[in-house]
Amino acid sequence: MIPIFNKAYMDKRMYISWRSKIVAAAIDKAAQPTSVLDLGCATGDYAAGLIKRGIRTLGVDSSPAAGQCLPVKNFLFWDLVNPLPVTADLVILLEVLSVVYDPDLILRNAADAAERLLLINRHHHVPDDFVVDEQRTSDLELALRPWAKKQAVKALYNTGVVLRRRK
Repeated sequence: MIPIFNKAYMDKRMYISWRSKIVAAAIDKAAQPTSVLDLGCATGDYAAGLIKRGIRTLGVDSSPAAGQCLPVKNFLFWDLVNPLPVTADLVILLEVLSVVYDPDLILRNAADAAERLLLINRHHHVPDDFVVDEQRTSDLELALRPWAKKQAVKALYNTGVVLRRRK
């Protein structure tokens, strides 16, 4: 097994962690979630940023090392190919679907766990019971715009899309 969260990754994490505050603030402003599941949370930077904003957040990852790296202890060790045992107002699935074996299954499980909103990267299809929430997506982009030239935020700024459950 190759250690995913090795020293090189953790050094990069120091670069990434500053963006957690920015992304958390943007997510809070755009989605106004009461609870969040951060699926594929890795080292938990997004989860930590949301928790610091007072939002009940659970990081979920299939790597036990992720739980050891998470700056907070709100962590569930779980393989995302299995239906999730918890739900949340907002489920975020960022920078995950492009690196997993069965992205459609994981997206379906994420959608099932989302009570109201789902935040994904734009290049993935929208589950049938969700629609793009243009206003919230625009709010997310506006909140990230001042930071969009920084590489660590550019990907989310260019590709983040907020979905809402159909009524």
